[in-house]
This record gives sequence, C-alpha cells and structure tokens, in this order.
Amino acid sequence: MKIFWFQTSKIAEGVGQRSKQLEEHGFDGIMLTYHVFGGDHFTRIARSIDPESNFHYIVAMRPYVISGQYLAMICNSINEISPNRISINLLTGFIKEKEKGVGGFLSNVTDKSSPAERSQYMLDYAEMFRSLSLPTPDFYVSTSNEQAIGVCQEKNFPIIVQYSLYKQNKYDFKNIKHVVSICPTVRDDDKAFVNRTMDYELFNKQEFFNFLDQCKNNGAYGILISEDVPNSEYDRLISLIKEYRV
Repeated sequence: MKIFWFQTSKIAEGVGQRSKQLEEHGFDGIMLTYHVFGGDHFTRIARSIDPESNFHYIVAMRPYVISGQYLAMICNSINEISPNRISINLLTGFIKEKEKGVGGFLSNVTDKSSPAERSQYMLDYAEMFRSLSLPTPDFYVSTSNEQAIGVCQEKNFPIIVQYSLYKQNKYDFKNIKHVVSICPTVRDDDKAFVNRTMDYELFNKQEFFNFLDQCKNNGAYGILISEDVPNSEYDRLISLIKEYRV
C-alpha cells in the first residue's frame, strides 16, 4: 500500500528537499494542493524531480481552470524527464473568498459556481480526460458527494475518499482504486489538539499502525496523510511511517 503526504501549505525548503525527506522516511509520494495564489506546481516538479527516484507527485487541480488536452501535454512533458511520476487529483475543493474574484475562466463553471455545479463539471471532465486520444496520467476524483461517489463507482474512477466517509463503512470501495485521506495525530496519551478538520483522528502508535494495516487489508491503494496537523506532529508522523515500513 502506498503512503502519500498531503502538502497544503507552501514548502519553505522547496519541493525537492521535502520530497527527499519524505522518501527517506518511507513515503511513496506527495500531493500538492491547488491555490490561485500558490504558484504552479508543475514547474516546481519539473525543476525538482530526481530521475533516479520513484517518488510520486499528485497535483490537485480544479478541472475548470485548464483544458484536458493541455493538462495531458504538461504531464507528458514531465514524463519525458522521468516516466510515470505524476498523477492528477480532480476536485471541487474549498475555495477561499479572495479567490472568487480572480476570474480568468472561459467555462461557465468558475470558482463562484455552486458545489453541485462544480461537482458535475468535475465528473464530466474526468470522463473527457479518460477518453482523450493521447497519453494521459493516472487521475483521482476527490468528492464527498453521495451522487458523485456513485458515479465514480459506476464509471470506475479512482477516488480519494475522506476518512470521515471511509469510517462509516457506508460505501464499498473495494472494487475501485481508492486512497484514504486522513489527518492523524499520534500520541501515547489522550491530549488532543483542537479539531480543525472532520478527517482528524487521534491514535496511539499501535492504533495508528493497526489503522494502516486495516486500510491495506481492505484493498486501499494508498493512504494520504494530511499536513493539517500541529507543527509539533510533523516530525513525529514522518518518523512513525519510517518505523511502520521497517
């Protein structure tokens, strides 16, 4: 089972250095999130990628901001540097107020559109992207919408599922490629920090390792560990993954 790090903020030391650190601790890849003011991750990946490594990059993308054809071209160019190192995560995402006024869209769907409109566009885009007559990278769909989950199951779209949904055992993801996204805190006591996300969970070390084993045994392709934890937890989390991998 793959283990990915979900980077939600700017990386002070750069993508290359963070990738090297994560790989040394047993991570298989990193997901870089989309933000209007965050710069272009494809450029950073192309600059930082190590052709001698197998470390994988997942780029989160709001599908209405770029054509499927051009997205495939970008990924194919990165594959010329080092093959099979990049995937796409299609999502509607959480849109901050200051992003809504940026503009720059040709589509009728924009950052100002409703969640339902953006969700439908994402599913249509996934279908279009998969049917392009040129090489396309692997992609995932991120959604918590019940109808959208049903479409993903019907059309066999790989999915990134939130832990809050996964733990309900309401949906059967065994027949589709899926990655479980979680924001864990691992401690040996019951002192938890303020819950900032519904995908937060407090574990002790053995519980956390058991959770990883459970996901693996249930057929998860991977785990996506969110950065949305206190700074004090980061070093502990990556060290625990290194220990788990031994």
